[in-house]
Amino acid sequence: MVAVTRWLAYLVAWVVLTAVTAGVSWFGLRTVLSAATPKRSVATTNGSGLSDGGPPAGGVPGAGGAEQPGSPGPTVPASRAPGPNETWTALPDGRGGTAYRRTFRLTGGETVIMAEEVAVRVLTTAAKPGYSVNVTRSGDGGVQVSFIADRKASRVYVRWWSGPYAEVTESTA
Repeated sequence: MVAVTRWLAYLVAWVVLTAVTAGVSWFGLRTVLSAATPKRSVATTNGSGLSDGGPPAGGVPGAGGAEQPGSPGPTVPASRAPGPNETWTALPDGRGGTAYRRTFRLTGGETVIMAEEVAVRVLTTAAKPGYSVNVTRSGDGGVQVSFIADRKASRVYVRWWSGPYAEVTESTA
């Protein structure tokens, strides 16, 4: 009986010490990670365009009226209606379908992107002074344009998702 009690005491001590160690480690890592990222990027849905949910209804042939997925993450309510260059403009794609073009005006620069079901292309980019531009293509046919400066970044990610889909992220540290 004494051996079982002693074994149980060791087990309880091990569990308590393991829990305390895990808690201290979590607290230590949390403070280090918080210090490393003082301000997180916040996605917006204002007129400068995080996600407009695609083209107007009936604008995508063969879409069947599929509902557009919402944007992930925290959002800020729209502060104004999009201007004429802040919405997707439908154009013929030359193959009997429709392509969509949009100009994105970001803090770090401006880019024009063409999206169609078969491809997403960057037509132009113009970085503002102090910013550099980087274009990254992803495997799912998406494109990300990043304007980067010291501790600042403006990014737009565009892909075809039952229609043109865009996410804009502005971040400063």
